[in-house]
Amino acid sequence: MLAVQTYEMTRDEIVALIEAKAARLHVDPKHIVTAHRHGELEDWADYADILALAELLEDDDPLFTA
Repeated sequence: MLAVQTYEMTRDEIVALIEAKAARLHVDPKHIVTAHRHGELEDWADYADILALAELLEDDDPLFTA
């Protein structure tokens, strides 16, 4: 059986990772997440890490509503 590790992250750590990954891809994380949630993101696989991390945040998180 494989060992399993659990990671606990604060909101600030999640946001920092999202922003860092978005910066490397030269994209706005708010735009990526909003477009995905509205079914308007065509190349979503390119942003899988950002989208997965965004799912850990509340829907009304300031990162997306600001």
